[in-house]
Amino acid sequence: MLPSKKMRATFAGIAQRISVLLMAGLALVLVAATAAASFNYLPWLGLDVRFGADIVDLGIYVQIFFTALSVTLLFSCPATGG
Repeated sequence: MLPSKKMRATFAGIAQRISVLLMAGLALVLVAATAAASFNYLPWLGLDVRFGADIVDLGIYVQIFFTALSVTLLFSCPATGG
């Protein structure tokens, strides 16, 4: 027997709440790690890239990008229902 529309809506609501909680947890962890790295409590991501003779540490920029992306998604995805 297939679940009723009310039961499917309940499951969808529970799944949406869980996904928002997981996104909030991820954003909180990334913000905390980035803040700790900026105060030298944790190391930044190590991602050295060579451009000719120059070596650039892109780990800082990648970590800040993913932190900003996760916080942005935390506020934009629930608003669109996705």
